[in-house]
Amino acid sequence: MAEKEIYKKMKEYVNDRGGRFTRIENAVSAGVPDVNICINGVEVWIECKEALGKKVEIRASQFVWAIEQRAAGGEWYCMIKHGGGYAVGMNNDILKLKKSVDVAEFPNFKSVAEALQFIFMG
Repeated sequence: MAEKEIYKKMKEYVNDRGGRFTRIENAVSAGVPDVNICINGVEVWIECKEALGKKVEIRASQFVWAIEQRAAGGEWYCMIKHGGGYAVGMNNDILKLKKSVDVAEFPNFKSVAEALQFIFMG
């Protein structure tokens, strides 16, 4: 599934819950995550990735942005599409993502909706 389809499913999930979905297309500020979502006053930033096999890599600018977001007390997630579904990396996983890591190290879900439910409901 292409990133475009992931965004579509994310937007449907958010809209069904009366939230706000913003897809970020920013060539000016490197490292800013792909998506900003707010549901019931809870705001998160999500970087979308597609795994190469079972591995995922994050660019240096994305790593720096996530570290700064975490230091400021904000939420950052990485949703990773892979053959078996979707993995979710969270704030504390950013150091793992600095290197290429196996998606099996993260919580895994069968759908975008299940992954988003995990992010917002814990």
